[in-house]
Amino acid sequence: MTTLLLEQVHQQLIQLKLMTMDALPEPTFESAMKENLSPLETIGYLIEQEWKEKVSSTIRTRTKNAGFPLIKKINDFDFTFQPSIDKDCNTGSCYAKIC
Repeated sequence: MTTLLLEQVHQQLIQLKLMTMDALPEPTFESAMKENLSPLETIGYLIEQEWKEKVSSTIRTRTKNAGFPLIKKINDFDFTFQPSIDKDCNTGSCYAKIC
């Protein structure tokens, strides 16, 4: 790709606030050419990466704004401390038993 075209794409992505796509174009296009991907597949990949980053960013922002004192995941839970809690709830199978 020409340097002028890359700079133009870079500026347009910044103006559109597509920062994730701005970080990916040149290597993505080069690998797409090597793998014989269609332009639509390449654009689809770029859009998917942008969407994933925006969703992740939204979740991080909402979690931060919620003001939780501590963020924990199910893997952090001590089932030995509270044996009455079913470990199967981790997989969601306990909900199937209820319904």
